[in-house]
Amino acid sequence: EAMTERAELLLAGALQTVIDSSLARAEEINGHELERLRSLAEINPHIRPSEIEYFEQSAEEIKTYLKGTSLRLDGVRVALST
Repeated sequence: EAMTERAELLLAGALQTVIDSSLARAEEINGHELERLRSLAEINPHIRPSEIEYFEQSAEEIKTYLKGTSLRLDGVRVALST
């Protein structure tokens, strides 16, 4: 059990790095797409405000899920050699 606790401690920092990177990437992609959609809505009346709201809501949900990510060690394989 001590080995799994040590592994969790070692991976916790790496996990936060991955989460931060994923959040930044999601923000970049979603921000870019939302900006494009808003610009398009200014010249195209077929872009409904509900479409923009849906995209904004989806982007927020993505951030919420990423922030709630946690490390989970589902299986540990131990090899013994004699």
